[in-house]
Amino acid sequence: AYENATQAQLDVMKNSVQKQEDIIADAWPGKLKDAGFDLLGYRSKYNGLGLFFLDDDAPSVSVVPNDGSKTFQIGAGLPTYDATKVDWTSGNEVTVKLKVGPESAEVEFVGFGSVSVKSSFKSMGYLGFTSFGGETIPEVKAEQAPIVELLGLEVINLDTASAGEEVHTTPAPTVAAKPEDKVDVFAEASSFKDHRAESDAIKELTNLVFKLVVETQPVRQQMAKSLETLSKRVSVMEDDFKELKDVLDKKTGHKLGEEFENIKKELASLSTAATQETKKRRSSLDSLHADIADMHKSAHSPDTIDKHLDKLTQSNLKVLDQLNNEHQTMFGVSLGAIAFIIIAGLSLYNKFRCWEKKHVL
Repeated sequence: AYENATQAQLDVMKNSVQKQEDIIADAWPGKLKDAGFDLLGYRSKYNGLGLFFLDDDAPSVSVVPNDGSKTFQIGAGLPTYDATKVDWTSGNEVTVKLKVGPESAEVEFVGFGSVSVKSSFKSMGYLGFTSFGGETIPEVKAEQAPIVELLGLEVINLDTASAGEEVHTTPAPTVAAKPEDKVDVFAEASSFKDHRAESDAIKELTNLVFKLVVETQPVRQQMAKSLETLSKRVSVMEDDFKELKDVLDKKTGHKLGEEFENIKKELASLSTAATQETKKRRSSLDSLHADIADMHKSAHSPDTIDKHLDKLTQSNLKVLDQLNNEHQTMFGVSLGAIAFIIIAGLSLYNKFRCWEKKHVL
């Protein structure tokens, strides 16, 4: 084109396209079109040569010259009937070579062919690339435009009589200061220096906590899954044990669980009775010792005291013998009950093993 598009769009860019209110209200596209830029961010009546990469029905490139008198729009003249089929949406690099002369222009798409157009072209034109990709279709919500990347641009002046652009010398860049030599003067002189240090410490602590949460989240999820799996397995094991208990009750004709509970109650009652009997015997012995002490105080003859002591000693020995016999009896009963419980447990375990083998087989 022969127009500096940046300069031409300067006013509408400042007053609408880059204005916060118009961006929020989505009013800038309409104002850009009202300013005459109604074709992919530029004029539909452009003066120059346009290359339009479109993908309506199939990816293609239309080469269209214009002198500013014709209007072109997508769907109205674009793409052209003789557009070159170039698959520029495949993700592969596409090399385009454009050669412009006074009376014609030739465009070569490496690997896809070339196009020549006849028209008058002037020198000192501008190269421009638009970032506009067209407008969305209302009924297609998930529509997405192809991603285009400009990998390189090379411009050669073929007019040997023209000097071309002036070569501008670029001054050498200044040597950057070393990181350890850099000093933030405003931060050092600020009255909020201490608050800033506290904020940095809080920020660092927040980052550490966030990192800890993120890193431990998979472990916590794995632990939760393991606990859930273990709970399910325990529930299944309880159900299996209940079924095994029912099967054993049916096969033996006895309710082993209730019988085991009765044995426990009987053992508990025996233990309670033995404890109570021991307390009674101890109480009798205590009273006997008290009587002996009283008799010793009230007695006058040593012989009489000795006779009474002998009798009391014999009575005490009889009581002790009875207590030892009862303790031995209770100990034997307890051993028998414990042996019964062990035999019953082993029987249940053997039954469970046999039932497990049958299920496995």
